Amino acid sequence: KEATTGNSVSRHKGKPNEITLRDLSMYFDQPSHIACKELGVCGTTLKKISRRHGLRCWPYRRQTTTRIVHPSRPTSVHSLLNPS
Repeated sequence: KEATTGNSVSRHKGKPNEITLRDLSMYFDQPSHIACKELGVCGTTLKKISRRHGLRCWPYRRQTTTRIVHPSRPTSVHSLLNPS
């Protein structure tokens, strides 16, 4: 089932169990409320999906903070899943 939201196409509208880590990672550079809108889920559902895939928090905020505090330190999905 595909549903259009704005200029993009959400393939997961109403099907949060089908959202993979790869799907989520496409929105890591955007705030969570935009990712919710694009994926067709609410904030609580996005948080549950993220936690199911091992993410403690939504990466966008963390990446922004990391760039400000440590502009030369790269942030990757691996570092988000396995913090030091």
